[in-house]
Amino acid sequence: MDPHNCLDVRTNKGDSKCLELDDITYVTSFANGITIHTADGDYTDSASMDDFMYCVAEYNIFCRVHNKYIVNMNYIDSYSKTTYALQLKNSVCISFSKQGLKNYLDLKKPIQLKRRKKPRK
Repeated sequence: MDPHNCLDVRTNKGDSKCLELDDITYVTSFANGITIHTADGDYTDSASMDDFMYCVAEYNIFCRVHNKYIVNMNYIDSYSKTTYALQLKNSVCISFSKQGLKNYLDLKKPIQLKRRKKPRK
């Protein structure tokens, strides 16, 4: 485990656990903090969404898509502009806002498939 690519969170038992950033699928907010969702389980922390984004900003894999949701871009399978929903690879469906979609598309910057022009003979 790369210590520079992990987030230290407190568990419900008061222990500390190091979560690899690549293992975090998404983060949700609630009244007193955040819940970090991974394939291995969920972890709550008293940090805010802004605190989380501040800690992981340099890695460019997390995107705030709603005031209640941050997603790991590597886990996004598809999105719908009509239903304002992201489908994650683990089948979780997450709502996004108009600003959240803009944030996602700005970070994603997909490679466009373009046809090469054939040289003239």
